[in-house]
Amino acid sequence: MEKDPGVILRKQDDGTEVKLKAGQSFQIQLEATGGTGYWCYLKPPDARHVELLAEETRVQADGRLGGPVLGIWTFQAWEHGD
Repeated sequence: MEKDPGVILRKQDDGTEVKLKAGQSFQIQLEATGGTGYWCYLKPPDARHVELLAEETRVQADGRLGGPVLGIWTFQAWEHGD
């Protein structure tokens, strides 16, 4: 995805509250160890408030089997949430 997400949230941002405008995009980026069988899965968000635009996994190492990967979920904010 070419569009700048504006806000990127990572593990260290756990518990952080962010305020977004309608139409603003944001990403959640989480690191993992590839090849373990463990992964983060998303409960579908309420489409009135936020829309999942893209989900991507990037290899972080030089192609090593089982090396670190980065999960990237890109969203767009819509209506004010509770």
